[in-house]
Amino acid sequence: MYYLWLNETQAGPYTLQQVQSLWSAGQITALTLYWQEGKTDWKPLGDIISEIEPAPAAPLIAKTVALPAYELAGEHKPAVPYSPGVAPAAPAQSASEQTHWTGHPTWWKWGWWLLMAVVLCLASACLFVFSNFLSLPPLISLVPLPFSLLIFLYAFFDRRITLYTVTSKRVSIETGIFDRKSRELRIQDIRSINADMNFLGYGNIEFSSAASDDAEVVFSAVAGAAAVRDLVKKLQS
Repeated sequence: MYYLWLNETQAGPYTLQQVQSLWSAGQITALTLYWQEGKTDWKPLGDIISEIEPAPAAPLIAKTVALPAYELAGEHKPAVPYSPGVAPAAPAQSASEQTHWTGHPTWWKWGWWLLMAVVLCLASACLFVFSNFLSLPPLISLVPLPFSLLIFLYAFFDRRITLYTVTSKRVSIETGIFDRKSRELRIQDIRSINADMNFLGYGNIEFSSAASDDAEVVFSAVAGAAAVRDLVKKLQS
């Protein structure tokens, strides 16, 4: 049985077949953590990707059917010549696109703003406590709170409207609330991947193609930037 870490909580138990169904539906990715009975710690599903990916269907073997001899006079032969021993070409089928990872910028991107909001909240609390000693109206203590609330709302909505996605075919970034804008780059067109990370493990990932010297898609302030970079490199191979 398998347990999955979904939406910051433990879910399960799941059978292997259920995990494969979630994978096929794109609800879990190679970075989703799992724990299996008998294991000591949580691991990413990328470690057992060979087990959860459905096995490819066995190819169909075309059979050669012998045509009857044309012995009757006046009988028409087929318009398309038939070559015994040569199987007709199978129509090409495009592989379905699977989502391997989605994410938002980490809260550290707005670290200084959030710190300022906390300081304003503390200032409001101090003014309320010492208002009697300072001979100030109690309402004065509420002045910093609207500014603190605006900072929290700005950070929250700015984070939510920025979505990073890595699929089997492309990397993309979407921004905006009512007027959504997106930039994407096909996996096969990516020529360079630059990751700039700090000691906390988050950073920026730049994806460039041969058509431009500058980065065309940038994931900024991504938590676990190294794992996302390695995932895209794996999809390229």
